[in-house]
Amino acid sequence: FVNYTLVYPKSDSQLEVEDILNINIGDGGTIGIDGFAIIINNQLVFTEEDLSDSLNQNSKVDIIFVQSKTSPTFSLGDISVFGNAVSDFISDNHQMVWSDNGNEKIKLFEFFVSKILDLEERPVCYLYYVTTGRDDKDTNIYNEISNIKKRIIDENLFSDCKIELVDSSSLQKKYTKLSQKISNTIEFKNKV
Repeated sequence: FVNYTLVYPKSDSQLEVEDILNINIGDGGTIGIDGFAIIINNQLVFTEEDLSDSLNQNSKVDIIFVQSKTSPTFSLGDISVFGNAVSDFISDNHQMVWSDNGNEKIKLFEFFVSKILDLEERPVCYLYYVTTGRDDKDTNIYNEISNIKKRIIDENLFSDCKIELVDSSSLQKKYTKLSQKISNTIEFKNKV
């Protein structure tokens, strides 16, 4: 649900169940990241072949990481773990132990990085930390978010890094907006 709600709006693709499952990397012991997606020119990319076929000099690329928790508050520790996991994922010197699924996504990301010099514009990195709680604008959490953003930008892979805390109210608004996006009314002039 969370991966779908946050990734789908950035894509023109009609997401199938398999796509949503492919975005999910939280299964199998991956620490700190529940979802990962590469979107090239508004299309989700899941394989090196698709990436090669989609990527050109003028491509617009978004890299998305998602972490969701059911806790009633935003946790400084959990946000730090998320930031550390993303930093490790994008680094060329991995320190964390990744699940097979996580390693597959890292391999795809590394393949993308090998092509990054072909782009006119570097990709944008999005991090979404989601919880059922409410964002109380805790100064320590926002200081940690600034630190995470700096570490990611310092990798020199992205033109920008946008980190968003998504609380239950915000997630509900995003889902409502999404459901409006995919809803159409078909009017028949003649009765069928």
